Amino acid sequence: MNELKKLEIYTDGACRGNPGLGAWAYQYKSINGNIIKDSSVVKNTTNNCMELTAILKCLNEVIFHELNYIDQITIYSDSKYSIDVITKWSNNWNDDEFYTRPNGKLIKDIRLLRSRLFESGIKVIFVHVKGHSGIEGNESVDKMCNLSMDKFNQSNSSEVNKLGSDDERMITLLSKFLEDARDCIDHKDEINNCLNWLKELKNRL
Repeated sequence: MNELKKLEIYTDGACRGNPGLGAWAYQYKSINGNIIKDSSVVKNTTNNCMELTAILKCLNEVIFHELNYIDQITIYSDSKYSIDVITKWSNNWNDDEFYTRPNGKLIKDIRLLRSRLFESGIKVIFVHVKGHSGIEGNESVDKMCNLSMDKFNQSNSSEVNKLGSDDERMITLLSKFLEDARDCIDHKDEINNCLNWLKELKNRL
C-alpha cells in the first residue's frame, strides 16, 4: 500500500483594531520540499475575515500547484471560529445565508474548494492549535502577518513624510477632479477607493 502524500499547512490572520488594518498568511512545505508561503494586508477588515482569507488563499494555492500530487491536507489554525464555521455551523445554511451572515461569501468559497478537493480524492482535515504557544508553524505565520502590517505602515509613513507644502493643495484638486469624474465613467469603485486614500492621506498632513 502506497504511503499517503500529505501537506501540512499553517494559516493565520491578524488585525490591528477590529475592524482595522489586517493581514493573512499561510505556509507549507510542498511535496518537492520547497517552502511555499504568502502574506498580504487588507485595510479596514476583521480578525475573523483574515483568518478565513488565509485558509481560502492556501486552498487556492494547493489546488493550482499541488492537486495532482497529494492525498491529504491538514490545515492548522489557531482560529476555532474559522474551523467551526467551515466544518459545523455552515453545514445547514441555505444559499441566502452565505450572503447575509458575516464572512458568508468567504465561507462558501472555502467550502466549494474543499468539495473540489474531496471530489479529487483529497482529504481535508482542520486542526485547531493554540496560538502563541511555541508551535513553529503557527509562530511563523503569525510573524508573517505582523511583518506585512509593519511594512504597510512603514510604507504609508514614508509616503506621507515625502509630502511637501504644496501637496495638500494638489490632493484637494485631485480629489475634486475624481469627484467630478465619478459620475461620468464606469470605474466608480476604483475612484471611491482613490478618494478614500486621498482623504486619509490629507488627514495625516
